[in-house]
Amino acid sequence: MRLLNDDRECPALQPMIRKFLFLAMNILLMVTAPVLAEEDVIEQGIAAFESELYERAFELLKSLSEAGDPDAQFYVGRMYSFGLGVDQQFERGLRTTFAAAQSGQPQAQRTMGYSYYKGIGVREDREEAVKWYGRAAEAGDPAAQRSMGLQQGWRWCGARLQNSGAVVSAFRGTGGCAGRTGTGRTVFPRL
Repeated sequence: MRLLNDDRECPALQPMIRKFLFLAMNILLMVTAPVLAEEDVIEQGIAAFESELYERAFELLKSLSEAGDPDAQFYVGRMYSFGLGVDQQFERGLRTTFAAAQSGQPQAQRTMGYSYYKGIGVREDREEAVKWYGRAAEAGDPAAQRSMGLQQGWRWCGARLQNSGAVVSAFRGTGGCAGRTGTGRTVFPRL
């Protein structure tokens, strides 16, 4: 198939092709731009939070948090809980963090595990703490994996290492989970 690239071949068709291409590009930009913009805003908000520019972070993340984005909810929850860049509203922060945890955000799940373990803002409940720490650990959160190792001991670690053929060893002092294979290679649990 030969593309029309010479106005002499069909001068009436060229403006139609240009209009079609212009329209197609605009539709593509309208569909993809909000997604790209949202990801950029989240990254900028997290960067602002980590740079301790809390007011800017809150400004960037609040609407995304209200729209249900789990990462935005986690950071906004922390800002409300600790009064970072906003007036402290601990209960609102906990509710926002809980929403993020329910959506599968690992840091929020670990935070809920800690809250239940220590009874911070919720009743102290070790079973509920283990549930939330376990979810975060299964999602790959290293701090939650250490907490599970400390709370549930080698039973939790060993169950995850069985499939790897490793023997549980080391890391007793830190509560971490790891094992060694017959060749001495360190293996972390398959989660």
